[in-house]
Amino acid sequence: AIKVYPNPCKDVLHFEIPNSDASATIRLLDIAGRLMEEQIINSGTTAIFDVDGYSPGLYYYQVITNDRTQVGKLVVE
Repeated sequence: AIKVYPNPCKDVLHFEIPNSDASATIRLLDIAGRLMEEQIINSGTTAIFDVDGYSPGLYYYQVITNDRTQVGKLVVE
């Protein structure tokens, strides 16, 4: 499973991608669904998003790999 931590977050947000997936596209979206940031990373790595400049509130994330899409909510404090 893809790990997303910490949630809630203040400064940085981590996405751990397991070795079983070839690569992943990670998108952060605001509450209205607008794209805030996007990264493409390889399997077995951790993506780090700097959310220090984000307004406090609820955001969504999408992690898209070759065989699945994981979505979820996160809170920026």
